Amino acid sequence: MKIQFFIRESLNDVVDQLSNSDFWSSDIKYLEDRRIIKIKDLAYDLEATAEVWSDKIIIHTAWSNFTYSIFVTPDSKVCCEYVGAFRGLLDQKLLPHLTPIGNVLDYEVLESSLYKPGERKTLREYARDNARQRRLREQSKEAFHDYKQDVNLHKGFVKEDMPSAN
Repeated sequence: MKIQFFIRESLNDVVDQLSNSDFWSSDIKYLEDRRIIKIKDLAYDLEATAEVWSDKIIIHTAWSNFTYSIFVTPDSKVCCEYVGAFRGLLDQKLLPHLTPIGNVLDYEVLESSLYKPGERKTLREYARDNARQRRLREQSKEAFHDYKQDVNLHKGFVKEDMPSAN
């Protein structure tokens, strides 16, 4: 899933949170064109990496490989683009505070495996459709499990040397 939404924090606020936190340790490496800030939560063995340029920040989570790109739009608003699973949106342990402006459920999902290319729906609609898909998968798994049990039960009644009735 890919979604963009505006946030209240500035790029400097996000960099300050990444660099100075009570929740994780920060290791900062300065390169020619950017800074790499690796943040670690030692209590839970979690890690994320932030690449900080003058005009954008890209945060990669280590375990789930989700990406948060934070940048300033031409009209000077700070935007966050998230690429990852629906359930991971703003729910990472190693993530600076990113406060959506307005209701994040009203923003459009830009890309998703649930929809055809170019089809856009709000995050609220996506959440509903995602839950429906999950229920269908669970029902399908249950039906398959029941079928396998029936097949195994019937196998016990079939005798090997008996001709089948066609």
